[in-house]
Amino acid sequence: MVVLDTNTVLRFLLRDDAEKAVCVRNMMERETCLLPIEVLAEAVYVLVKTYKIERVFVQQKLLDFLQKENVEIPHRTVVETALLHFGKTKFDFVDCLMIGYAHVEGYQILTFDQKLEKYLS
Repeated sequence: MVVLDTNTVLRFLLRDDAEKAVCVRNMMERETCLLPIEVLAEAVYVLVKTYKIERVFVQQKLLDFLQKENVEIPHRTVVETALLHFGKTKFDFVDCLMIGYAHVEGYQILTFDQKLEKYLS
């Protein structure tokens, strides 16, 4: 198994370096690739804050990425739920992960964030 880092995910999604994008694609065709949630969270942050890509577009690109045959991610349903909420709310991605854990796993979320607490209620 190969673990993807943020830079590899960004190169694949942005295709701003064709050689690196092809390298990632080829690796994903040959090997099972683990996408840690931490890497996904950093990629979301960079795409929105650095590249100024709209949240809904980030949501769709990452949901598509997660559907690749050899891409594995822990807590897939939680992450997919988080991405759906990310595209339709103003919450940052980590808060959306908390929403995913609450909705999918039924976890109680302890937070002092009043907006998040209200959304979870």
